[in-house]
Amino acid sequence: MEKDKILLVENSELMTSFLKEKLSQFGFEVITSHDTFDALIKLKNNIPDLLIMDYYFIKNSKIDFLKEKYENKTVKDIPIILTASKLDLDSLFNIAKNKIYKIFLKPILIEDLLNTISELMKKKFLFDKTPCIIDVTLNDNILFIDVAKGLNVDKIDSLKFKILELKKLYKIETFKILLIITDLDLQESDYKKFYNLIETLLKYGNTNIGYIKILTHIKQIKDIISKNEKFKYLEITDNVDDAIIKLTDTDIEELLATASTKEDEDRNTFFWKNELNNFEINADKLLNISEVERVIRACIIDDDPFILEYIKDSLIQTGWLIKTYNNAKDFIDDLKNFTPDILFLDIMMPVMSGFDLLEYIKRKNYTFPVIILSALSQKETVKKALSYNIKSYIIKPVEPDLILKKAYEALNMDF
Repeated sequence: MEKDKILLVENSELMTSFLKEKLSQFGFEVITSHDTFDALIKLKNNIPDLLIMDYYFIKNSKIDFLKEKYENKTVKDIPIILTASKLDLDSLFNIAKNKIYKIFLKPILIEDLLNTISELMKKKFLFDKTPCIIDVTLNDNILFIDVAKGLNVDKIDSLKFKILELKKLYKIETFKILLIITDLDLQESDYKKFYNLIETLLKYGNTNIGYIKILTHIKQIKDIISKNEKFKYLEITDNVDDAIIKLTDTDIEELLATASTKEDEDRNTFFWKNELNNFEINADKLLNISEVERVIRACIIDDDPFILEYIKDSLIQTGWLIKTYNNAKDFIDDLKNFTPDILFLDIMMPVMSGFDLLEYIKRKNYTFPVIILSALSQKETVKKALSYNIKSYIIKPVEPDLILKKAYEALNMDF
């Protein structure tokens, strides 16, 4: 029986590799292309059932790909799922007639993309439904990998592509890894998933057992490790300072002391979190321009008017919608009508401190990334801020380029 075919034309090699692997597992024949001319030839020769295409190629091609497709009766009605970093309203109207089924704006939540493919192709995909949070952090060439709630095969599978993306982005060949495990109740049936997680870290982090430390209070983890001859020498601790020092051989105060110098900009902590941004083209609904272009909404809170203006000026070239507040209470009042995509926050402020706001954000389950900009560099202050899962802690004074870099790192992952 002939397999359903999907033509994948994606600008990101890692995204291409991930989707090809995943869709092949679901029984599709996946044809790939990284060139518009080649994609058009493969479209006509292979007659796929679905085309997944990055808008980058349509926008930058010397040929009108969509027009060529639309005018060819054989491939005219093949549905398209479009991915894009940005799409203006005029471009949306120009492409809407070309059998566009759905558009995903990057960064993409892969699970939703796969669900859309399942719906369109009328094929039921078997996903691991286990609740699971896996968050990847890079700090001083150490990968911090937070795992909570449970272990999910699909999320562990996608972890390798996140690691590869970081290796490519920062040109790092080998990682030291701190695996942080919280809120995890594993059954014996989960042991294989746990071992798969460790295997993934070893293989794609290009590292060995000695450079992986596990930080956890869960005694069960020791039992699981001891049952596997291959991993029994993995070191487990419940002390974060001990784990970091053993991985770096450098005390955290020394790291912080150098963090504010320009030469050591990359020592500042930064995190990534993938969030879904997608919309469907609907003839009955005119999309708001902010939805189409995905205008980033950035908020800045600092009681120093000079700092507010300084950060705003650092971001102004992005074209983002920027709102400033000289106190946290005004920001909270505004949250009822305006949820940011990213927040820059000071710690020491009158009336309501940055920590008070972080506690409020946690209690209300807001998920937008937070970047701390503070003159405070004490170890306890940094550790407390990190406990709120902030995305970056930057010590003032700071260069505008670093503010931009950390913001883009927090927002601009392909998946």
